[in-house]
Amino acid sequence: MTKQKLYVADSPYVFYSQRSSKFTVRGFQTMIEGYSLPKKKLTPHMFRHTFCKLMLKATNNDIEKVRGLAGYSNIATMSRYIKDSYSDLVDAVDALTKF
Repeated sequence: MTKQKLYVADSPYVFYSQRSSKFTVRGFQTMIEGYSLPKKKLTPHMFRHTFCKLMLKATNNDIEKVRGLAGYSNIATMSRYIKDSYSDLVDAVDALTKF
């Protein structure tokens, strides 16, 4: 078993680098982009977008809760890229009361 560096053992962060107690923004971006496929670039923004979309569904479209969780100061900023997919629209229509 290898000995952990002190700052790693005591780090409050989920991700840490080999050189310091936490990742830099650029370090995290580089790590995420490293998992990209040849024709599909993976970005941290994609994770944020997916998080917001799933949280909207989980909170029954409570955009104010999701705004706070995602760290946006303005709902308009968040709503620019959170769009309903076709399947979301179909689910919404299917959920309507049948007459």
